[in-house]
Amino acid sequence: GAALNRMTRRMKENVEELKNFTRTTETLNAEINRQVLILSNLLEISNLIAQNAQHKEIVEIGLGKCLSSGIITLGALILKDDKTGEYQVYYVNGQNSEELLHRGIKDLKISLGVGVIGKAILKQKAMVIDEHVLLPMEAKEFRSQFLIRNAILIPVTAKGNLYGLLVAGNDDENYVFSNAEREFLQLIAKQLAIALTSELLKKEIERLEAIDRLTGLFNTAYVHNRLPEEIKRAVNFQRPCSLMLVMIDYFEDYRKAFGHMAAETILVKMGSILKETL
Repeated sequence: GAALNRMTRRMKENVEELKNFTRTTETLNAEINRQVLILSNLLEISNLIAQNAQHKEIVEIGLGKCLSSGIITLGALILKDDKTGEYQVYYVNGQNSEELLHRGIKDLKISLGVGVIGKAILKQKAMVIDEHVLLPMEAKEFRSQFLIRNAILIPVTAKGNLYGLLVAGNDDENYVFSNAEREFLQLIAKQLAIALTSELLKKEIERLEAIDRLTGLFNTAYVHNRLPEEIKRAVNFQRPCSLMLVMIDYFEDYRKAFGHMAAETILVKMGSILKETL
């Protein structure tokens, strides 16, 4: 009887070990699948950046990837406006996004150092709002603005330049963000920053290609391409459109008498006068 009891006990122990092994294997498989999904998502965004896709498309895909796990139900991107220098909600996707847009989330007033968003921008550090982090008044205001209980706000930065914030969260009760979720969202934010940097470089290249190196005025190619569009716009909006041609008297005689460098100086001065007065 004692031998049978020992055998039974060993069998139960083996079965329990097998169950533990199965659970461990399932956990490892789930983690492997999660990592594969993350790498696949990041690779898709990287390919879009490499293909010079429009940054709006990359933003849409990036925020969509934030929602791909099902844990994050709302994603938003806050960017700095190039003209005004103010931060505003540029894009929002996911749960309650239509209601947020209807409420005017894109007109949300954001002030540096004020509220959760303003402080995250000013400090340029990630901020978390969940069950473990309590920011009584500020968190309450943020939650009412974005209709979510939990959120991670991650600065979108590249080479010291702050472009804005990635906001991702959900409305679950008693929820705490895991380190894996934080790392994934930080990687998404980094890729969005790379895409925005690439977009700025493209705009700068276009600007340089349109500007004459010497005078700083628009070059002939730009004028030829732009003029038909400006004429159509003037007709559509019933407003004047002007084209001015300037000739410098005796310029060739001056160049022959004083040299090429002196003639270029005249062109530079003329360019400055035109930019200042027109």
